Amino acid sequence: MSMERRHFLKGMLSIGALEGLFGLSGSIKHLGAVASPLADDKKFLVTIALDGGNDHLNTLIPWNDGVYHDKRPLLTVPVSDAQLVGEGLYLHPNLSNLKSFYDSGNLALIRGVGHAADDRSHFSSMARWMTGTQDLATGTGWLGRFKDGSDLGQFGTVAIGRTGIPRILHGPKSSGIVLPPYGQISLFRSWREDGWEPAWNALRDFEMAQAGNGALQSEIAKSLRLTAETGDLVSPIYGIEAGAPGGFVNDLLVAADILNLNIGTQVVHAGLPGFDTHDRQKGTHEFLLSELDIAIGNFFANLLPSVRENTAVLIFSEFGRRVAQNESGTDHGTAGLVMLVGDRVRGGLHGIQPSLRRLDSRGDLHHEVDFRSVYASVISQWLGADPEEILGRDFGQLLLFDSPRAFLW
Repeated sequence: MSMERRHFLKGMLSIGALEGLFGLSGSIKHLGAVASPLADDKKFLVTIALDGGNDHLNTLIPWNDGVYHDKRPLLTVPVSDAQLVGEGLYLHPNLSNLKSFYDSGNLALIRGVGHAADDRSHFSSMARWMTGTQDLATGTGWLGRFKDGSDLGQFGTVAIGRTGIPRILHGPKSSGIVLPPYGQISLFRSWREDGWEPAWNALRDFEMAQAGNGALQSEIAKSLRLTAETGDLVSPIYGIEAGAPGGFVNDLLVAADILNLNIGTQVVHAGLPGFDTHDRQKGTHEFLLSELDIAIGNFFANLLPSVRENTAVLIFSEFGRRVAQNESGTDHGTAGLVMLVGDRVRGGLHGIQPSLRRLDSRGDLHHEVDFRSVYASVISQWLGADPEEILGRDFGQLLLFDSPRAFLW
């Protein structure tokens, strides 16, 4: 046996890890057969979860409101006219790329977004945002249900991450797949570097040898071969040069590469953790917003023009933060900020700015926009599907796109 084939087969010993990366092991055998380009009129959606509860008041800053200064003497963020978006509100200074999108009319800032059942729990709140329902027993995600109701193949929905498939992509019949960020999967890179001919030869030999050994062995051999085909399909993403940036910036570069490859992916999900800022918030939050902003800028800069004009990015968090500071941080709150960015997004201020003077018994803001109305708007106006079929009922819509595909089904 040649060294190349031995190297390849040694890599195949870790195939169980690949099954975890790609999602459901039972569906991995279908990957090679269903990766096909999308039609030219398809719209792409990237969702980003800011895990932990983003402090919306220090993201879209109500600088002209005296209550903001009174409640947050240690956490106020100085602003300048360059960050002004209107109504006395300013984007955080570290969001310069997003401010450029806003100035060009391509960033929608949706204020006061939440839901009536908000219990300020990370688990239950994120579960509701992922599933698009109030029922915590719901096992499917709103984008998973969209996928199952469309003509998308297995590559139709993809998560970029280091763990399993996020709930948002779980569907009644199938789930999306997970691709690792740059530098997290040596097997694909080694296949790319060594060439695919020894891989195909080894897998064909293995599959033929197992053909007469029963259905299980034959199915395993077929799954291994199709897994390798999947690696071949996405391997261009993993030809990374030394010195490439790390972290969340890379996650979105993978997302851009996946969309540019046109292998049938319409929806990509990624997460940026660290927003649970109970202490030392100011520096942490500034760093996270900067990472988000750089990642968004690089993502759009790396999209092909034909892909970029058909791509929208939806940024959300499971809840906001309390109005008053708690020493150097803030506690869990309500009524957060959702951002939607893209060349065809109807930019500007949307929703209603929650009053800092009319708080609930815990000192939190009252939400003004149900998060499912944001989802309904994206489903209907961008993805061209029926939001009631996916969300269960009518939640109303906001006009979030310049040329919506459909509106108010």
